[in-house]
Amino acid sequence: MDKILKFGGSSVKDAEMILSVKDIIVKQSKNKRIAVVVSALGGVTDELIDSAKSAAERDDIYIKSLKKLKSRHLKVLEDLEIGDESIQIAKKI
Repeated sequence: MDKILKFGGSSVKDAEMILSVKDIIVKQSKNKRIAVVVSALGGVTDELIDSAKSAAERDDIYIKSLKKLKSRHLKVLEDLEIGDESIQIAKKI
């Protein structure tokens, strides 16, 4: 492996940024072998931690938070225009 690229947080916060990351990956992979690591969209990790704390405290607010996270991810998929079939699969999760 020549290079490892890691992206997460603000660098993958929405579809526009993900497309920028894609361009970087394409450029970097032209002349060398690379590995790519992608973590959560910006703010998702903190939101998941807060949701887990709410659930542990039996505060139903976590349900709203998880629905909001799902909607955010579905919007990114739609904005990336990855295809209706993939979006339908994601909606079932």
